Amino acid sequence: MRKWLSLVVFVFLLVGCSDNRSDMEVVPVDNEEDFEAAAEFVENYKADMTKSVGNEGFDYLEDYLIPNNSYYHSLRRYVSDLEQSKTTKELVDFEVIEVLVGEESEYYVEANEKVALSYQNGEVEEVSRHIEFELVRSPEGTFRIVTIRQFKD
Repeated sequence: MRKWLSLVVFVFLLVGCSDNRSDMEVVPVDNEEDFEAAAEFVENYKADMTKSVGNEGFDYLEDYLIPNNSYYHSLRRYVSDLEQSKTTKELVDFEVIEVLVGEESEYYVEANEKVALSYQNGEVEEVSRHIEFELVRSPEGTFRIVTIRQFKD
């Protein structure tokens, strides 16, 4: 039951924010440095996010997030639910496919991920997802995650 609850919360987390890209133009990033910076940022986030579950805690992720937005609160709840159920998470595979930039300099990083959830009863579940990170860049050049969406394949 807890496994399903955690999975349902995470699915809501991924699709909780509507896709606002349907009304705007996005293009592939033409600058290799921007591509690499955005790709490295989401790769580091994903590695740290899986390490934080059961180990480091949610505070470890705060530098990646915009404080007090809907994704921030959904992720905090998801990490808390996993920790309460003694579930751990391991990153099996992560690949950035494409980095796009929008009209207002927002970045969209498309990726494939595979994670293994290890439950207290010893069961291990591998989950593969095709996802997109929506990022904003501060004037100082640092990225923050606005939300993460799961593509419907």
